[in-house]
Amino acid sequence: MLPMASTFDGRYAEWRRDLESALTGLYGARASSIAASLVDLARRANEARDDELHALDRRRADSPFWFQGRQRVGYMAYVDRFGGDLFQSVIAGGGFYRQSL
Repeated sequence: MLPMASTFDGRYAEWRRDLESALTGLYGARASSIAASLVDLARRANEARDDELHALDRRRADSPFWFQGRQRVGYMAYVDRFGGDLFQSVIAGGGFYRQSL
């Protein structure tokens, strides 16, 4: 079984280009620093999670379509209902994410 740091790093390596591409489209030259801040925030949140949640992550990684099961409830988020932008709400202002921890 991989340690969670390795799992996080592996998942980051897998999705890094998508993250950087999306942020570059939104934030241009600021994208790299925003990406670094987001990854740091995600890494710290990952490290703070219970072992039980890390085990759940591993089970879900082994079954990538877990969310399509009959026992799951879906939700659609409408981004126009959220104010500001990612940088303002998560990184600079400590917005929703930090308030919900």
